[in-house]
Amino acid sequence: MPPTPLPACPPADAFDNALDADACYLAFAHKDAAWDGRFVMGVTSTRIYCRPVCRVRLPKRAHCCFFAHPAQAEAAGFRPCLRCRPELAAAQRWWSLTDAARILADSAAQRMQQALENETGIPDMHELALGLGVSDRHLHRCNSCKLCACSRPRPCCNKVSAASLTSRSPAVMPRPVGCMPPWFGITDSNPPIFARAPEPMPMPTPFHQHCQIDSALGPLRLARTPLGLCGVWFEGQRHAPAEERFAPEHTAPDDPLLAHTAAQLQAYLQGRLQAFDVPLDLSAGTAFQQRVWHALLQLPHGGIGHYGQLAGTVGQATAARAVGAAVGRNPVSIIVPCHRVLGRDGQLTGYAGGLWRKRALLQLEGHPLS
Repeated sequence: MPPTPLPACPPADAFDNALDADACYLAFAHKDAAWDGRFVMGVTSTRIYCRPVCRVRLPKRAHCCFFAHPAQAEAAGFRPCLRCRPELAAAQRWWSLTDAARILADSAAQRMQQALENETGIPDMHELALGLGVSDRHLHRCNSCKLCACSRPRPCCNKVSAASLTSRSPAVMPRPVGCMPPWFGITDSNPPIFARAPEPMPMPTPFHQHCQIDSALGPLRLARTPLGLCGVWFEGQRHAPAEERFAPEHTAPDDPLLAHTAAQLQAYLQGRLQAFDVPLDLSAGTAFQQRVWHALLQLPHGGIGHYGQLAGTVGQATAARAVGAAVGRNPVSIIVPCHRVLGRDGQLTGYAGGLWRKRALLQLEGHPLS
């Protein structure tokens, strides 16, 4: 049966409180970016609401309801999806995840400035959020400086006064702090006029030593710390470290540990080695991730495991999905054999280095695959 065709996205001014539920459901099923920002979908079975482009499993139609704004979804008792962050996607579709909070803070400041100039009374948080098309909670978070520093001076928890709303006229005398809504978080009775600039993000720590080798499965990057080998990554692997951590001055292909690891990897990929003896440093993960990675080391050459079985091994029998996430973030590919974990039905599941590499590694170890 051919799939149901996706209807064309109506213009923005055609959207109101009466949404076409069937059209919205089809848009969500097709992950159509043209509908992003037009509506959010709530799932009654999980009480979570998502954007139309969220890459989650399609829920049943009977469990879905649709809202024009995130504020309406939260008012109905739904919470935002942590994957697609729908509270950041307001009606203005040109907002992006990186600058949405800054733009939202600027827009809120402009609206409050207009209210002060027109002497119409400062709007409350609900009125501002509804006008901006976001939830009350997200607006409060932005104006508490938990997400960003606004590009213009504005009243927030870094103690900016009401006068900073007039960013083009910083010399204007500040109004009394009592004029500002309490949800802006002004707690200082004598706040400074201008906001502090955002602190720069710390640079990632370079690896102690690293190198790159060629292999039958493509280039491999090896990295070590003073305690041992901390990483083996395929080219293009998901969750690989940032490029900045591979500082050119720390390249050391002749390092004894890295050279020994490279020789053992080549021997393994040629079928001449079954067990590795290199010291490992797995301290980069959380305590739970480290337990999962150490459990992977117990899987023998030629053997396989399942996510549920691995969850029981680490003492979290009901956390198979969390175990799967930890397996996917294994930093030492091949040596910590995350490729030996299959689905409950014995089928290949996700692999950060690519399913074709997982299949090749299992076939190399003599595991029959259908």
